[in-house]
Amino acid sequence: METPMHIQEEIIMDMLSRLPVKSLFRFKCVSNSWKALICEPSFKKQHLNHAKNDKLLVLRIAKDSNVFFYCSSLLTTTTPHQIVRDVQESVCVPQCVPGYYHINNYHLYGSCNGLFLIGIKQKRFLCNPSTRESILLPSHWDKFFHGYIHGMGYDPTSDDYKVVHIPEEDEKAPTEILSLKTGSWRKIYGGDCSLQSGNMECLTLLRGSFHWFTYSVDSMFSLISFNISNEVFGGLPLSKEMPLLCDTIEQGVTVLGGMLSVNFLYEEEDTLLFLICG
Repeated sequence: METPMHIQEEIIMDMLSRLPVKSLFRFKCVSNSWKALICEPSFKKQHLNHAKNDKLLVLRIAKDSNVFFYCSSLLTTTTPHQIVRDVQESVCVPQCVPGYYHINNYHLYGSCNGLFLIGIKQKRFLCNPSTRESILLPSHWDKFFHGYIHGMGYDPTSDDYKVVHIPEEDEKAPTEILSLKTGSWRKIYGGDCSLQSGNMECLTLLRGSFHWFTYSVDSMFSLISFNISNEVFGGLPLSKEMPLLCDTIEQGVTVLGGMLSVNFLYEEEDTLLFLICG
């Protein structure tokens, strides 16, 4: 009788960490040891590190009075028919909000590590399309969503996910931050952090900091940052030679090739200009 081949746990962990989330759910049933391995925090971090370079396809579809969110890696062999079938089965937003089935009531405010910050009318949810799980974020007052731009990111220092609200064009309004571990909101004052949204709905996250436009009384534009770990504001003045905001119909901050950049869309020239800031 042949002796079963023993494979080191490190090798098994490395192989499993390269698989899609849906495959991992199936492999939990192989054995109790595999289930325990997949549920370990260290494995989850290793899986996220491998998945960071995956190209993702995110769909938002309305069908039969229901709204579906579906997320799939473009590196997998998923067929179009499989995508359609998975979308039809992967309702991941609770049906507890009036009007949840109207596609126009949905807004995507950001994503991080496979989690999506979704707005449905006056409610905000954190949704995981892969596991079809979602939680309702706590609200604190009536002005919860008006005049703010949202952002979501992971804080490796505290091993916590945080949701940030930045006031739009209101210097006196505080920045608000929600810790998922505590489930409570806090106000942060200090610094001229009001933003020029440029039609933004979500903040740009790079290297643990959110970035956005702001401008002073003398019409000088700057990039403001907010670090979600130490919760400190920073700034980067923009060159006077940069395009005037009044000459554009849309502006934004984005990440290109791991670098922070600002973009300007001109109506007359129908031109989109990207400037790398570092």
